[in-house]
Amino acid sequence: MLLALVASFLLGVGMAWGATAESLEGRFPDGALWRAQVPDHWNGTLLLYSHGYSPEVKPPQLAPAGLQEWLLAKGYALAASSYARGGWAIAEAVPDQRQVLTEFTARVRKPDLTLAWGDSMGGLVTTALVETAGVPVDGGLSACGSIAGTLAMMNTALDGAFAFVTLQAPDAGIRLVGIDDDRANAARVTRALGLAMGSAQGRARVALAGVLGGLPAWSEPGTAQPSPQDFAGQLEQMARAIAAGLFPPRTDQEQRAAGVSSWNTG
Repeated sequence: MLLALVASFLLGVGMAWGATAESLEGRFPDGALWRAQVPDHWNGTLLLYSHGYSPEVKPPQLAPAGLQEWLLAKGYALAASSYARGGWAIAEAVPDQRQVLTEFTARVRKPDLTLAWGDSMGGLVTTALVETAGVPVDGGLSACGSIAGTLAMMNTALDGAFAFVTLQAPDAGIRLVGIDDDRANAARVTRALGLAMGSAQGRARVALAGVLGGLPAWSEPGTAQPSPQDFAGQLEQMARAIAAGLFPPRTDQEQRAAGVSSWNTG
């Protein structure tokens, strides 16, 4: 499907930047906002974008930053919803995105080809759309999608977080679960990480936590990939992902689950 999408991009009918597009928008009964744009010489393909995790409901995002105008210029129609709730909104996102397709078909026409795409939590939403029978999607592209599922993802992160706090920052006030403020907790992690990277022992503990949490040794966009023997460079890349990768937002998830839903016993 990835190759088909790339080929579709390359074969798309080009048009001048800044060409006009019809805009459609509305609100669903559950409160979610939706939006679509159809270029004047639409090539018949609709791209349904699912955004990643956001603690708040934001206006519908039709594509990642920098891509919306480029895709419209290639003749693609774009559509998305805001989801009815912020946070880990899988339960709301999937039906809201399905409803976007219904609205688009009713107000424009049925696309010749419908591709779902998204990143992070949006990648999981994309996968759910593609795998659900009856959803009028021809294919999907999940970028960095949380497709192992919520429990597997959060439990893996907890392994690394537990090691980091236990070995390096037991008195830093960092919460592993039962978190009432994700941002404040992440700030405490960042301070403890800065101290850890200042000593050989601390760096070793960061490396151990990162490996247990499944963090990659190359995570920073726009930087060169460290060589296989550049252990210091790999550790630096891993350290940049510690706060978000090992301490992902849990407050909303635990509220939805009516309690702690992650564990590392055994």
